[in-house]
Amino acid sequence: MMKSTALLLNLFVAAIAFFHYYREGFFRMKLFLPFAIASIPMAFIGGTIEIEAAVYKKILGVLLIFAILKMLNVFGKEPPLSRTLNYGREL
Repeated sequence: MMKSTALLLNLFVAAIAFFHYYREGFFRMKLFLPFAIASIPMAFIGGTIEIEAAVYKKILGVLLIFAILKMLNVFGKEPPLSRTLNYGREL
């Protein structure tokens, strides 16, 4: 039950992000296709890997702490985007 719920929530969040990126003009099919094609076999391989619950929780904890620190900008400010990286749109 938990795996299917997590999958549905991930799909929902990904759909929202896709909608916003597409609406703002940042979606590029040439960039998307290689990732989409490679993600299918990699997801299958990742799904076949079995690890102990204790190890999984430790890995998950470290990654979540890293994400929190990144969101709090602990690693320093990111350099400003140049106008060329913004697909020619004014910032």
